[in-house]
Amino acid sequence: MQIGKVRVEQIRRFGDAWLGVALWRKLGLDKFFAKQIERGREVIDWDVMSCVSTIARFCCPSSELATAERWID
Repeated sequence: MQIGKVRVEQIRRFGDAWLGVALWRKLGLDKFFAKQIERGREVIDWDVMSCVSTIARFCCPSSELATAERWID
């Protein structure tokens, strides 16, 4: 394999989001929100959405629409 033929595509930062999730779990917020918010028929549970919304706001402050477009996948 030649180094010149290696390329990087679609680079994504993950360290800040990974740290956010680790802190979320260390603080017990995953369990707290799972108990507080009833599950329904939604595709993504509300306790997971609360985690995504919070960490997204800390990592890349923007609107809820921008969060949905960039983070939900």
